[in-house]
Amino acid sequence: MDQRLKNLKKAMKSTVFNELPFTEKHRAEIKRQTKRHGDLQSSSVNDILTVLNSKKTGFEIAKFLIARGVKAFLKNEGLLYAQLHKLEQEGLIDSQWEFSNDQKQKYYFITDKGKKLLAKSERSSDILKTIMIDSPEGSA
Repeated sequence: MDQRLKNLKKAMKSTVFNELPFTEKHRAEIKRQTKRHGDLQSSSVNDILTVLNSKKTGFEIAKFLIARGVKAFLKNEGLLYAQLHKLEQEGLIDSQWEFSNDQKQKYYFITDKGKKLLAKSERSSDILKTIMIDSPEGSA
């Protein structure tokens, strides 16, 4: 696990997930659903890239997606973060940590590669066919 992910895990435990009950049962369910979804659903990828017209936290992304009627991540935030991680590995999005008021938050934003893919998907009826992501198990 690279250092950025270790820092993310540590920061999430002390901030965002501090008040959330995140049991082993919940973790196992997220892993099961991630395996079941295997490849990213092209519509979900398209929705995520579209929402990232400006930098946003994972929580903000989830709120925007739900407001747009994307139900895949409702009560399943773990799957969203897994997909954000995969998109980041593919170079379609990037992230940066920001500090304010003694809080550390991770912001995601679309890269030039992601913008090109999004533009291509808008012109094509085969949305994001070129990036079906095959990730080795346990890469998070």
